[in-house]
Amino acid sequence: MLTFGDFPYKDKKCYVISRTARPKNDYVEFWSGDISKLISEIRQKGGLNIWLVGGAQIVGEFLNKNLIDKYIISVLPILLAREFCFSR
Repeated sequence: MLTFGDFPYKDKKCYVISRTARPKNDYVEFWSGDISKLISEIRQKGGLNIWLVGGAQIVGEFLNKNLIDKYIISVLPILLAREFCFSR
């Protein structure tokens, strides 16, 4: 997302959860530790509304730790095509 041009969430504190530790940059802080600890730290700083954007794997981790209290499921009306190449 950082390569898409102007970062759309400059006014928000943003975290990227990653298995690989990476240095903080101007817009996001990378987190590779325990998710429960991150959420606890955010809540202690007054983070009342936390918006999680991600796929099944990260949502599953939050779900297993009972860290989700509201779901908003969106459908994006864009068809993403993928090309496949097969060799024999």
